[in-house]
Parts: sequence; structure tokens; C-alpha cells
Amino acid sequence: MLDKIGIVGIKILVALYYKEMYIRELIRTLNVSSASVYRVLPNLLELGLVVFERRDTRKYVRLTVKGRRVAEFLSKAEKITIQVESRMLNDLLKSSQ
Repeated sequence: MLDKIGIVGIKILVALYYKEMYIRELIRTLNVSSASVYRVLPNLLELGLVVFERRDTRKYVRLTVKGRRVAEFLSKAEKITIQVESRMLNDLLKSSQ
């Protein structure tokens, strides 16, 4: 599944885990090109991870139940990775003194 969505797809899922957003807001929040977001969104939809909802003039993207579970897992994995990297960096800095 991750090979179909790539890094941008992972970023989208994690961002939507914290807040439902319209597409332009998502692009600005992630600081990625609109082309990369528009390229990944159909894959996320096909996998059943997101749905689109039009409100007024904006098209919102929100997670499905399945998407929320995947995003929660990815969010936890991201936090663990940051903690491990931080510890490794601290150990490296201590050993080089």
C-alpha cells in the first residue's frame, strides 16, 4: 500500500489525522507541490483511506475509518522514529566528546 501513496501520501494521512482540510490548505500545510498532492489523492481514495466532501466552494478531504487507523499507526511510528533518532544523535554527540 505504501508504495502506491509514497511519502506525500503518508504526510497527507498524518496531517488529516490531526485536522480535516480542504485541498489548498493541505498543500500549504505540507509545503509540497499541488501536482504531487493531486497525483496521490486518487490513490488514497482508491485504497479507501480518504473521501472528498464539497462544502461551499471548497473540496475537503477527510479520513475514512480505515484511513484514520492507518494514519494513527503512521503518526505513532513517526513519533517513535523521532525519539529513536534523537537518542542516537545524543549518544553520538556524547561519544565524540
